[in-house]
Formats: sequence, structure tokens, C-alpha cells
Amino acid sequence: SVSVLRQGEPLSEDEGRYLNYPLFPFEEHTRFETYRIVVQPGGALNAQPHLKGSEEYITVFAGQVEITVDQETFSLSRGDSIRFPCDVPHCYRNPGTERAELSMLIYYGM
Repeated sequence: SVSVLRQGEPLSEDEGRYLNYPLFPFEEHTRFETYRIVVQPGGALNAQPHLKGSEEYITVFAGQVEITVDQETFSLSRGDSIRFPCDVPHCYRNPGTERAELSMLIYYGM
């Protein structure tokens, strides 16, 4: 079947500088969930570890973002993607001067 989503209200963190727009929620048969993320300059989020065996897939569509995974930092710009185990502490930060826009998929391999 076809599902069309309209952008809803975001979940706001870091005094509104980190906005998380939930898209497709977790479903048992797909084992993933997706989000659109907008991070204003200087915005950041420290994320708690997800379930053991889970992975995150990020693609940057605008701006810059630093993603720290288990104390190692990766710098990404527009067009870059990263996959990482997200069952460890991880952080997102916009070190740039323009807003960053990302897609996020969390896969729960279990």
C-alpha cells in the first residue's frame, strides 16, 4: 500500500536548535524508523544508546554536522552519509554557520 506523510510538529531539543521530525514510526515487520532532522548552527543533541545491535544511517542534505560515536568524531557535509552502531552513546552537533538538514534511519537488527 502507499503511505503519504505530511510534515507534522517536530520534537524540539537544545532550546529549539535541534528539531526532530518523526516520519515513518517503527513497525515490527520493517524493523526501522525514519526521521528528518534540522540542526541550527551551534545546536547539538547527546543521544542515549539505542537497543543492542541497532544501527543508524544518516545522510546530510544541507550544511555540516559532526557526529560523535563512542568518543570518535566524524565531520560530514552536504552529500555525505554515515552508518554507525547506535547502541553506544552518540552525539550530533552543527559546527557550521548555516542550518544542517539530515535524514535519519534507525534499524533495529536484534
